[in-house]
Amino acid sequence: MTKDKLMPIWSEAIISELLVFRILNILPKKLFGEDLISKLDKKRKVLLQINIDKDPNKSGIDPDLIYEYFEYSKNSIDLPIGLMCIPNIQSDPKVVFSRMQSINAELKKIYSEYTGELSMGMSDDYEIALDYGATIIRVGSKIFI
Repeated sequence: MTKDKLMPIWSEAIISELLVFRILNILPKKLFGEDLISKLDKKRKVLLQINIDKDPNKSGIDPDLIYEYFEYSKNSIDLPIGLMCIPNIQSDPKVVFSRMQSINAELKKIYSEYTGELSMGMSDDYEIALDYGATIIRVGSKIFI
């Protein structure tokens, strides 16, 4: 199956999944050239994924474009309710989470309606993430130990 045939199917699957969840982890603005948020009939609570390390193997918005995205969101759709990141495994989590905390604090100052949820930290580094203001953590593998 070619990319041009696969993408519409995948996009429709994503849109269907978006309708099921109340809080979503999404990619920025557009995915494969389609503004998925504009296709939803209800406003949704979303977390904006940040590619905090600018890792080419990770998804998310470039940290340098966060404020541009928030301006777009403010004028076009709802602001995200927060930010999320999954750092490169070789990154120092203290450095990454500190940067996310700073960005989040600045956004809260600029946008009064921004709630500032911060999703970061997984089973191996969630305690560090909590020290840097995480309000949502992902601890899947710790559950099965």
